[in-house]
Amino acid sequence: MIMDKNLSYSEYARWLGRAIPPQSEIDWWTADPLVWIAESAAIRPTIYPAAGETDLSWDYNYRYLPIAERRLQQGGVRLAAYLEWVFSQ
Repeated sequence: MIMDKNLSYSEYARWLGRAIPPQSEIDWWTADPLVWIAESAAIRPTIYPAAGETDLSWDYNYRYLPIAERRLQQGGVRLAAYLEWVFSQ
């Protein structure tokens, strides 16, 4: 899914970082991994393809790429929050 963007990792990371609305960054700022795990567990049943399905269609990519990108953005914000928490101890 991500490779279809035809961007380098650094270009993609910059693009994702610039696309984070300021309010979302505030909302996502938590150093508690249990929050992240709960969110992932809640969306897991809806985003993974059916058992045995190996061909991820264009429709699958179109439907779920925004979720993958949001999770990457949240991961970056939350990693920053976690590191800030670790180094403030």
